Amino acid sequence: MYQPQELQQIVEQRLEQTRRQRLHSHTEIQQGRPDLAEDDPQRRARFEAHMSGDAPVNAEKVWGDADFVDAVFLLVGSRAARAVARIVTDAGRTPLGTGFLVSPRVLITNNHVLEDAASAGDAWVQFNYELDETFTPRPPDVYALRPDLYFHAVSWQDLDFTLVAVGERLQGTGSLSAQGYCPLSDRPDKHAKGATVNIVQHPGGDYKKLVLRGNRIVARTDKVLHYEADTEGGSSGSPVFNDAWEVVALHHWGSPHLSTALPDGQPLGTLVNEGVRISAIVESLRAARDHLPNPYLDEVLAASAQSRPQGSAASPPAMETLPSPAPVEARLSVPIEITVRLGTPGPVQTGPAPTAPSGPERVRVDRNYGNRPGFDGAFLPGLGVPLADIVAPVQRQIAPLLAGPSSGLLSYQHFSVVMNGGRRLAFLTATNIDGATYIPIDRSTGQPAAEAAEGDQWFEDTRIDPALTVTQPFYSANSRTFDRGHLTRRSDPTWGTPEKAVRANADTFHFTNCSPQHWLFNESVKYWQGVERHYLEFGATLDRSRLSVLQGPVFAPDDPVYTDTAGRDLQVPVQFWKLVLRVQNGVPQATALLVSQRDLLPLPRKPVLPGGDGSPPDVTTFLTSVAHLQDQTGLNFTSLAPYDTFRPPPAIPHAEGAPLRAITSWADLP
Repeated sequence: MYQPQELQQIVEQRLEQTRRQRLHSHTEIQQGRPDLAEDDPQRRARFEAHMSGDAPVNAEKVWGDADFVDAVFLLVGSRAARAVARIVTDAGRTPLGTGFLVSPRVLITNNHVLEDAASAGDAWVQFNYELDETFTPRPPDVYALRPDLYFHAVSWQDLDFTLVAVGERLQGTGSLSAQGYCPLSDRPDKHAKGATVNIVQHPGGDYKKLVLRGNRIVARTDKVLHYEADTEGGSSGSPVFNDAWEVVALHHWGSPHLSTALPDGQPLGTLVNEGVRISAIVESLRAARDHLPNPYLDEVLAASAQSRPQGSAASPPAMETLPSPAPVEARLSVPIEITVRLGTPGPVQTGPAPTAPSGPERVRVDRNYGNRPGFDGAFLPGLGVPLADIVAPVQRQIAPLLAGPSSGLLSYQHFSVVMNGGRRLAFLTATNIDGATYIPIDRSTGQPAAEAAEGDQWFEDTRIDPALTVTQPFYSANSRTFDRGHLTRRSDPTWGTPEKAVRANADTFHFTNCSPQHWLFNESVKYWQGVERHYLEFGATLDRSRLSVLQGPVFAPDDPVYTDTAGRDLQVPVQFWKLVLRVQNGVPQATALLVSQRDLLPLPRKPVLPGGDGSPPDVTTFLTSVAHLQDQTGLNFTSLAPYDTFRPPPAIPHAEGAPLRAITSWADLP
């Protein structure tokens, strides 16, 4: 099983090995000489001859900044992309990563995605999980995996790949043969340092995405390639193609650079990634065939003789009909060194090398929900928060659980959620925040890190009926309007021990903690997002280092209706509320806020430019009274009302006369 500590050791061991190589590549690329990044003249010449002559797609300019390729580049790329699939578990609920067909019946992915035959047997593969030309989701073709027929793995510490047979179709109307396959080839002229690569992936378990060209190979060992490209959790197992759409690597790691500039000050990209070289995988498979022959493995190696992706647009060579083999599992651990996602090229350093632990790009959630303490109502000294009393007025509307307390309370690490069964969204989330023991979590590793970033892989909670939760089909159907918005923020509950912080980070990515938020909402609501940090940093007394935050949507009868991919309607909340509880200098305080996304809803998704046309519109966050929040939500906040910090303005320019005060600066917060 993947171990962060062991991975950290590998990173430290390999850091110095490729430092100079990556520095050389970056220097040549930055100075407009990417061809000179390849320091092997024979490889450079073979690669250039192949790409401009006998490659399936001829690149008219192999080096430099010009993006001249034959128009057939798009056709062949589309054919190659058909072989790429999303790997899921929990009957399609939880995305694990990406994989692709390497023969008519065999799929490859990372070993850290499918670690053993048992995990492969529980997984499905979804082909055509993508948007069509009208940005409408295509109905995927879903297949079971059959590790009982063929399973071959090399551990994540080594070459990190798993081959598994694809079984019967579970959903859809297509055929497996129509997906084609991407053969594995060990020919020595498929890549060179300085050349561009293309990645087809399901980042974060989302629809199929392509990262095209502009992504340069910067380093190479006998086993791996390092390249710069955009990948996220869920990209593990993606094919890395050259510009002729030949697979050159199996993507498996990604994390930030150790520095962000060359010695002369030129800026570097923020990510470098690693993929296992296909030539190393083919060599390993040939050695495995010598020890344990298998018809499925023979099929993969026979397909490797092909020089282009095979599919319906260009019929593959005839394959001999293979007999159904006896179940075979071959697990191979090759005694080799592997480099994993290392730091950026930079000057040779003296003293201990800085480290940046990397990790497989797969988010993991602890399904042992019995170890979650949930929200603590006595977390703040002198200010009790009786959650059961707060939700008592809506108790009959709370979604029942398949497993858990009859109250419907879903406990997570340092926060709890109560679901509205009719609206399929949370009535509220209640979170304890301890600034004194806060630990930021890095999204690409899921482990403690110096900086935290947002993530995109979401999970269903098995304790509640999926029909009572808004899940991915809604966000897929409405991706041009809505993002999957956290209620309890990802960074709020990540405190305590590293183990608890990691668990809390993953817990916030449950759909129960999610509400449809307009895509501009997170970019434009400054005070709404920052209020927790403001109060944690406002002063240094011990009692200011803790907060309890209650928040959720305001369910109004006139909320607009949107439809998911299954034709099911959802009333999307327009307003959100937040109640920040704290004790300052021994005095309990409760600050209530309201914000609306109504004015954003007509705006379709498009790039947001800094300044000028395309800038995100202002969205006003209002301070309000605890009593008004109670009226809006139907919840019972009477025990917290005595601590209300709201002071209404002298005149309230609001049509309904509601107690609201706009926040225009941090000084407006009480």
